[in-house]
Amino acid sequence: MFGQWHDTIRSRFGNREKLEPQAAYEAFWSEFPQQAVMELFQLIEIEYQLSPGLLRPNDTVNKLLESIKPVNFLKWLFYQAHTEDSESELRYQLGKREQQHGTQDAWERAKIRTIEDLMRAWSGQLPKDKPRT
Repeated sequence: MFGQWHDTIRSRFGNREKLEPQAAYEAFWSEFPQQAVMELFQLIEIEYQLSPGLLRPNDTVNKLLESIKPVNFLKWLFYQAHTEDSESELRYQLGKREQQHGTQDAWERAKIRTIEDLMRAWSGQLPKDKPRT
């Protein structure tokens, strides 16, 4: 039932090389705590059935969050529910982490636009160029 959903999410990343999690961490995310990166990778893999080794810092978060629009209305209902469930879980877990790190207000004002922003927020860092107050 969700084959097209998975295929569409995956297609948003083109023919990009899928790196193993450790290689992706070393190539793109080593400025962040490794445990936090791996936890976010695991959540993305569970919620989106997407290899986190496809993610790059400049990717927009919309590649994960945008709805899938199949022609069939019943499929759309299922896909919409699945997309919203995944986004809801991601936002819930992120909100818990932001609250724990005291960064929720800063990210609410700055907005998370890219995967790098998501990783920064997830890791307890402030938006770029925003000093901690």
